[in-house]
This record gives sequence, C-alpha cells and structure tokens, in this order.
Amino acid sequence: MSISVGAIKSIQDGQTSAGGFTPVLKVAYVKPINVANGGAARYKLQLMDDQTSVQGMLTTQLNHLIDSNDLRENALVLLEEYMTNILQGQQIVILMKLRIVGYAADSNIPQNQQQQQQNHQHQNQNHQQSMNSYPPQAPYQSSNNYSNNNNNNMGMNNTRPVANLPVNNTPVGNVIPISALNPYLTRWTIKARITSKSDIRSWSNAKGSGTLFSIDLLDAEGTCIRATFFKAACDKFYQCLSEGHVYYFSNGKLKANNSSQWSNIKNNYEITFDERSDIKECFDTSDIKEMSLNFVNIIDIQNKEVNEMIDVLAIVKNASDASEIISQKQGNKILHKRDLTLMDASGGEIRLTIWGDKATQEPPFPYYEQPIIAFKCVKVGDFGGRSLTGVGSTVMTFNPKLPEASQLHEWRTSFADGKLPEGHSLSTTSGGDKGAKEPYDRRKAISSIKDLHLGYSEKADFIIVKASITYIKHDNDPWYEACPSADCNKKVTDNVNGTYTCEKCNNTYDHCQRRFILSVTMADASGQGWFSLFNDAAEKILGHTADELHQLKTSLDDADVNRYEAIFNQALFKEYVIKARVKAELVNDEQRVKNTILNCYPV
Repeated sequence: MSISVGAIKSIQDGQTSAGGFTPVLKVAYVKPINVANGGAARYKLQLMDDQTSVQGMLTTQLNHLIDSNDLRENALVLLEEYMTNILQGQQIVILMKLRIVGYAADSNIPQNQQQQQQNHQHQNQNHQQSMNSYPPQAPYQSSNNYSNNNNNNMGMNNTRPVANLPVNNTPVGNVIPISALNPYLTRWTIKARITSKSDIRSWSNAKGSGTLFSIDLLDAEGTCIRATFFKAACDKFYQCLSEGHVYYFSNGKLKANNSSQWSNIKNNYEITFDERSDIKECFDTSDIKEMSLNFVNIIDIQNKEVNEMIDVLAIVKNASDASEIISQKQGNKILHKRDLTLMDASGGEIRLTIWGDKATQEPPFPYYEQPIIAFKCVKVGDFGGRSLTGVGSTVMTFNPKLPEASQLHEWRTSFADGKLPEGHSLSTTSGGDKGAKEPYDRRKAISSIKDLHLGYSEKADFIIVKASITYIKHDNDPWYEACPSADCNKKVTDNVNGTYTCEKCNNTYDHCQRRFILSVTMADASGQGWFSLFNDAAEKILGHTADELHQLKTSLDDADVNRYEAIFNQALFKEYVIKARVKAELVNDEQRVKNTILNCYPV
C-alpha cells in the first residue's frame, strides 16, 4: 500500500476520518514526551506524505504499538480515526486508531520530502520544548476538610431530578473518546453516561472554601473518568445532571488524577468543569452501557489491599437495624450506619457498612427478602478482619439485570427453600456474631501460648490457631444435661422419675437438652495442647447434637454403639482454624492455663 497523495493538506483543510477520509502516511520518527506526575507514557511522531509533513500525537491506547516496536520510523500507517488540534500555534493530528500496513525504506522518500524532513527538525525541537514545559495544573489537595451536608453517602435511588439542560442528539464539535483526552487538547467534546453522582460537599483550606460534587463518566468504549464541579459550577449543574443519563461534555480542564484512593476508576486524568463549561443532554444512549463493573468474588477480598476500591455482586444475607454513632473526628457529629452481611457463590461472607440516609431509608427491596445488589466502588478495610465500607462514589443497584446476577440467583435457588448455607466469613462483627473468622495475619502457633506466657495477665488473651484435632476425650459422657428453655442452658437435676428440675428457672420439665462440653488435644507444627469447647463448636466438629450421640450410646444395637465411636474417630486429624480464649485459673492452689475454643472453622 502506497503513501496517499496530498493527504496532509486534505487533513489540514478539514477532511476527517468521520467523513470517510483514511489516508496512508509514513512515520518519519517517533519520540517520547516528558509526562509529569508519573502519568502514562506519551509519544509524538512526524507524519509525511508525498509532499509535506505534519506533527502527530498518539493517544495512550496505542502505546502498545510502541512497546512492541511495530510503530517505528518508516512505518506506513493507515489513519482510521483521528482529529486535529492547535497547540502553540501549530496544527497537530491526534491519532486515536491506526493500522500498520507496511514499512518503507529511506531511499523511497522523494527528494523534496527528505529536504522538508530536515527543515522540520529545528521546528520540532522547539515544539518539543514547548510541549515538555506545558504547565501542569496544581492538583486539588486531598487534605482539605470535607463535610457531607446531607449524610447521603451512597447512590441507590431510582428517582432522579428533572434535567433542564439543552437536548442535543447530534455531535457537538469533535466528539472523541475519553481515552483520547490529554492536557494538550484545548477543544474537545465527549459523550458519556453518568454512572455515579456524589452529594454536594463543602471544603475549606488556606485558599478559601466552597462546595463541590463529583460524577463518574463512562463512554461507548467502556473508558471511565471522574469529573468535579466547584463553587459556581456546583450551583449551576448539580440539579441538572442525573445519574444514568447521557450527555455531551465540553470546555472542561484536565488534570492529574489524585483521587484514586476514593475511586476504582483507572484513569491518569480527571476533569474539572466550571460555570462556562458546555453540557447538553443526549437521548441517543444505546451505544453506552449502563455501568462498567469488574466484580470481585467475596472469598478473594482477603487478598485485596486495604483501601483498595472494588466492585461486588452479592446477596444480602443479613442486615442490621440502622444505628447512630458519634464521630469525634467530625466534631461529635451524629452519623447513621447499617451493617449488611453479603454472600456470593464463592461461599465467602463479608460485612459491608453503609452510611447516611441510605442506612436509614427504606430500600427498593426489603433486606429481609435477601435481594441481590451490585455494589460499585466500595472500600476494602481491615476492621474486624476484612470488611467493606461505602464511600461517596459508591452505587448500589438492586436486582440488576446482569448475566452475573442471573447466575447468582440460580445458585441461591439450588438450595432447599432458598436457604443460604453457612459461609466462610472474612469479617468479625460486634453483637456476639458467631459467624466470623479472624484474618490470616493474626494467627499464631500453639507453642506461642507458652512462649509468650499468654493467659497470665489480668484479662484473658485470645489466640487464632490453625491446627488438627488429635484426640477427643469421650470415655465419660462428653455432655451435660441442660435446661430445655432456649434462654437458660443451665444444668438441671435428674429427678430419676423421668423429670428434670432447673433451679434457675424454678421449673420442672419432662425432658432435658444435652449440651456438649468436650476436651480435645490439638496439634500444629510447633506442638500440641489441651483445649475445651462447648456445644456450638462441638457440633461443628462432630456434625451431630449431643442428644443424637446420647441415643446412639444408650442404644441396645451394637451397630449404633459402633457408629457412636466412629463419629469421634472421623473427627480426628482434620484441620481447623480456631479462636481460643487463654486464661490462667487457680486449681488446687495451682495456676493452670485453660484454653477454651470460642469458634472453629474447617480448613
């Protein structure tokens, strides 16, 4: 394929790829551009036809062509998508999509073209200096003091304010993808959907104070970027912009992205709009997805970094009531919160805390119905193991119409009566929740009980151990006869006549409920030790209730007696992660350390 004749003049005269003009040009050279603030690498190049040359600039999505050395000197490129812009008084071509169709030798360049290439070197060096010295905008300081005006921290409403912006279904100026944005573009228009809209927040620092809000944008290519409106722009546009709607955005300013800790948007830049920005609503929305989501399985969250922002699709297994806390960091401000226990098909469970009005208002679907919710942009924490919390840009979508949600629904309905199984919890919770597992980095060896002299302080010590059960003592009955009242569980007196008396309840019952009290030895690579465990933990290990084992032990059938012994043998040499209480007690005037298992989880 040969170089297009007179192509550069046609480009400079206004012919575009949108109009079907896709010329073939030759690359004279490729040079990197210095980028401040550690942004993605950028490159400029000299494009030539049979008559003249023009400066070009690659968008970052084409960097892989440089890395692979496919785009290099003497490459012949077919310009599939491009636009022109003026920088420092010189017209440049922004290359958004191209295809390499071959390579040319220097001897094939016309003589006048070689002369023009030499003549342009000095000009290009001056242009490179101007581009390298392009003043970056000062990043907005994340240390500003923010306060949420209405405590509405998470977007999940289906109702939206009525937009009063102009409507335009035709492109405004040069509509480019978000990926083509860079600080050297002075005039651009993007078409994007608002996937998240924050509340208005106030800020104050040494330079002054004001209000702001932010939106997350998604375009047809699936690229995202965050945009922020300050002061007058906040007042002008907040009520006009609606989450989920599509708009044309123009006259914004690009700056380095310094808010990645509050968002999972992967972009080197963010946009600032002021009151002079041009925004028009567009109802031609079929080319842009509702939302860009990258779900993480709950069981894999334990491998995520603290403060990382992720997306989660999960079933709300349980939900606490909304509660109030007083935040001393925010001047004793009252905050509202609600804890949700989430579960997905990976078998993992985790606690997510939502804040503000979204914690107190009624959701579109009651939590007791265990709805499926897509959570976009929640923050990973390490409070009580691994946990999640909502931030200002978090979006909750109830029962989303997604293939992943359909698969999760099918997984849930595979269980009898739709009852979810017990999961592998990554979070510890307050309020006596027994379904929580301690994190990996808090585990210790059994030998540390002795080595660290645990249990001898005024308060009990707690230890997390991964170990195997090597022996279960059951020569005598490994249970006691307890009061059948659900709120009691105290030991009862056998009246021999088939009745049982509970002194605490002051009642007599015609039956009792047997509850385990086991002594076991557990061992890991460092050693072994004796541990006590009570009914709930013992049932997890043995897989039976104490009443069931009592029936087997007292049966006249030898097969039942043999099965009784087999149940204890089958529980041996299996690994568990346990949480134990360690406390020295005085026994016969001698201090002995007692280890009591509070929770256990099979490995």
